[in-house]
Amino acid sequence: MSYEVPQYYAHYPEPQQYFKINLAALSWGEIRRSAGGAWLFYSTAPIVGLFKLFRAPMVMGEKFPREVSFEPLDPAGYERSYHAVEPLFAPLAGLDFEHFTTFRVPEMPYSNTIFAFMNRRENAYSAVYHIISPMGDKKGMDFVTRFQDGSGLSTTNVKEGVAMEAPAHHHRRLVAGAGAEALWEAHRAEVARLSPTCGGLRGSVGDEDFIDSWRRSIRDSADFHAARGVYVPV
Repeated sequence: MSYEVPQYYAHYPEPQQYFKINLAALSWGEIRRSAGGAWLFYSTAPIVGLFKLFRAPMVMGEKFPREVSFEPLDPAGYERSYHAVEPLFAPLAGLDFEHFTTFRVPEMPYSNTIFAFMNRRENAYSAVYHIISPMGDKKGMDFVTRFQDGSGLSTTNVKEGVAMEAPAHHHRRLVAGAGAEALWEAHRAEVARLSPTCGGLRGSVGDEDFIDSWRRSIRDSADFHAARGVYVPV
């Protein structure tokens, strides 16, 4: 994989706005999905319930940014991640996706590597990511399509991707543990279902559109959760 570094990969200028999650403001559905298992949910529910009862904030965890920047990586910078996720993205070439960049988001709390692909024929993107944290490695895949009305669809194979609520114009679908072919098939089916009511597909895809869409999605999500009281400024 090789590419030239585009000029629009500038870091977002300071001052930056960061948030932490107020667990007490999450819905019970969000808490259950975020827990990842019945034992963890039922062991933490009484504590969270007390904070909810008294409407007290329960702020904890890593901080997350409202704005993000993109730092391109050369092959020497992502060798470990490449070997970790190559089996996941290998089928994309046969689905008419072409790799156009590999980058990391420096504002995120853990080491992260994102391999980005685009399908020009069907106006879609795919992001395959590898995150290294104290809790272990996490890898996953998303397919993304934008619509004319400004909304978008993200289809993911990772449960954490849909654990929290999202703005109304962020359509999401989960196919847990699916490989590239099955995930793409599910995404295309959902695109066909949503497209008539969302004004059809947005125009042609491109590098800058991918970056702009990703930035806007993260900003919209941050504003949505801040308005709910789930994200608390730090």
